[in-house]
Amino acid sequence: MIKWIKNYKPFPENFNLISISTGVVRDSRINCHMVKEKGILGIKKIEGTNFYTVKFRRNDRVQPLALMSNAIKVHNENISINPTTLFQRISITKQSDAELEDFLKYEQSPFPLPVFDEDGMRTAPNPLYTKLSSHVHSILML
Repeated sequence: MIKWIKNYKPFPENFNLISISTGVVRDSRINCHMVKEKGILGIKKIEGTNFYTVKFRRNDRVQPLALMSNAIKVHNENISINPTTLFQRISITKQSDAELEDFLKYEQSPFPLPVFDEDGMRTAPNPLYTKLSSHVHSILML
């Protein structure tokens, strides 16, 4: 086990703040790792002032990692990623490490994308529909 851990390093060195449960990486807005420093600054600001004049500003609050979104932008549309569902789907269907590599080559989506379009479920091309739609078009032109 120790040999495997030394070779594969499940916890690589990383200087970013990362959520263990979701894998979301913090950006510059997140400062929860500085909670003690923020608290000391807050106390220093209110020391010696009248209790009734104390005001707390939103900018002085600690911003938690939960503020981060797990959405990605695809074609100018934000799509939420659920890492638990993704992990469960891969875990259930993978049978070997080689298969895992194959799974990660393709987009993981909650439904088969070719079956859907912007309006919902796609309809199969139907010869009767084609004939009727041409008649409807000609009637609408009248």
